[in-house]
Amino acid sequence: METSTKAFSLADLPIDEDEKDDIERYLIATRSEILFAKGIIFVEGDAEEALVPSFAEILGYDLDGLGITVCNVAGTNFNPYIKLAEGLGIPFTVITDWDPLDGTKPALGRARCLGIWDSRCEVNLGLTKFTEKNREWAETVDFIEFSSSFSKVGIFLNNETFEVAIAQTPHLSTALLEILDEQGFGSIRTKRINEWKADLAKVDSTQLLAMIKDIGKGRLSGKLRKKISVENQIQVPKYIQDAIEFMVKNV
Repeated sequence: METSTKAFSLADLPIDEDEKDDIERYLIATRSEILFAKGIIFVEGDAEEALVPSFAEILGYDLDGLGITVCNVAGTNFNPYIKLAEGLGIPFTVITDWDPLDGTKPALGRARCLGIWDSRCEVNLGLTKFTEKNREWAETVDFIEFSSSFSKVGIFLNNETFEVAIAQTPHLSTALLEILDEQGFGSIRTKRINEWKADLAKVDSTQLLAMIKDIGKGRLSGKLRKKISVENQIQVPKYIQDAIEFMVKNV
């Protein structure tokens, strides 16, 4: 069997000083694991970083075994990290929010996705840049058509925020609350968890995810897997499932 090694140079990577600083801080914080990954799933925050591997296990995928790492960019500025991955030739996908505003202004996710594609095109000259006509389309088309088009290039969106997606996932809130209840949190968090268990309609997804990130992704994955049964099937949010399966197919 023939094997080969590909080499990539970052000498001419089109990044400015701020983007370079972002990348340097990120590589230090994550022990540079993305440099050795076979594939990368970029996410916005800690909760996504903790839950995506668990969702992958529910779907039957071992991300570590596949060499896929989940990288938390701690915000919505994906561009420096996209350029790095593109420059290294590492397959990647992005999971991000649509972040609709009050209806009078464009959703924040629209410009974010356009920026991600622009960043890819800066590095990979083989990609097709948006024309003015393309950009006009992207800035006016509805969410369904927009998200469908961008999913084809590895950018996956929900129609609200991650918090809303979690709240709308059947059985997930119940399983997460059971796990949180076992952690021995202080009196304030314990009281809040008990109130949520008594009435799931009162669950505050933002506070729920804040507690989840304190557990750690490794422990959470194992605990969540044990909560799954024939009677308690957790349905992975579709956009996250699509992102995971896209990445698995491309490593």
